[in-house]
Amino acid sequence: MDDATKRMSKILTSTVNRNSTPSSPSPEEPQDSKQPSESGKKFPWATSLVAFLVGIGAASCGETKPTESHEYKNLSAKYSDTQNELQRMRMELDSAKSDLKTASQKADMWDKEQEEKKAAEEKAAKEKAEQEKAEQERVEREKAEQEKAAQQAAQQAQQQAQQQIQQRSQMSAPAPDTYAYYQNCDAVRAAGRAPLYAGQPGYRSALDRDHDGIACE
Repeated sequence: MDDATKRMSKILTSTVNRNSTPSSPSPEEPQDSKQPSESGKKFPWATSLVAFLVGIGAASCGETKPTESHEYKNLSAKYSDTQNELQRMRMELDSAKSDLKTASQKADMWDKEQEEKKAAEEKAAKEKAEQEKAEQERVEREKAEQEKAAQQAAQQAQQQAQQQIQQRSQMSAPAPDTYAYYQNCDAVRAAGRAPLYAGQPGYRSALDRDHDGIACE
């Protein structure tokens, strides 16, 4: 064992012994010989460290290398386990980051799909409203045209009926006399033709006293 190891072992041993020295018991409380030492509670690492240093010193005095000691192998194994655990935690962290990124992308895609769906629904509703409005305007326009056509047809029918009535009345009315002779104005008045105008049947200058074209005034 080299000098440094001896000194470290001696210091640790004295520290453990000093902390493990029991205090004098009080007269009222008898000392229990079976009470556990306080050093094990205060310095649980001291014993292992002393054993490790002693092992290193013994290994340095003998043929066994320090790196081949049991304590070194245990610490090396713990270090390797710690490294593996750290690597596993890093992998889990990377996986969690990847999952979070994927979830964020899915959320963005869902929001985009919802916005597109809402825009499509609004567009469809707007187009439907415009189609319904155009259809209503078309129906009202056709109705107005039909009413106008019906009014025109009624007017034409009324005009045709009036024309037919006039034609029938003209056909049924007696034809006016193309020639008539009245001896005097009394005869004209008796026939209900007074006064007579120039050009009418029965007019003659003898009945027109003032020769103004009107006889039997």
